Amino acid sequence: MQYEPGNYFGQLRKWGIDDPQGKTPFIWLEFAVSHFAHGGGWEVCADGTRTVFLYFSDAAWPYTEEKLVRLGFNGNFGAGMDFSDAAKSDGVQLICKHELYQNKPREKWDLFREGGGMEHTEATPDTVRRLNAKWKLHTSPKPGGKPKPPAPAPRTGPIEDDEIPI
Repeated sequence: MQYEPGNYFGQLRKWGIDDPQGKTPFIWLEFAVSHFAHGGGWEVCADGTRTVFLYFSDAAWPYTEEKLVRLGFNGNFGAGMDFSDAAKSDGVQLICKHELYQNKPREKWDLFREGGGMEHTEATPDTVRRLNAKWKLHTSPKPGGKPKPPAPAPRTGPIEDDEIPI
């Protein structure tokens, strides 16, 4: 069964560390999905389990760390790895997105993050100048000019004597 994109609710059930040969290690977190957000509330949905993957690359570390803290991770990546009782019994909000992977649609699950976006910084005048120059260099102008007025509607009916030019 495939879930629709949106916000869901689930309880953390299983977890572990995977260290694929020659690739980035990651933690997998399996959630029992029970509800979806609809109309400002939660509705029961078909039960299913879905997995969130959190990677340990240098670039991903701050995001993974923040999510693990929110789940009440005890800091032990070994056999004693555990999470807060709240994540396991009370549950957490999840988000499901759909994306293409090897030209096939698939679900991508993550922890929901309030505010979710990144902090934005206004572009400097130098950045604006460089972007404008690049745009002009790489974007060919569209043929244009003044738009032509619409053609007059064809005349219907006879021409009157006072309409004939002398």
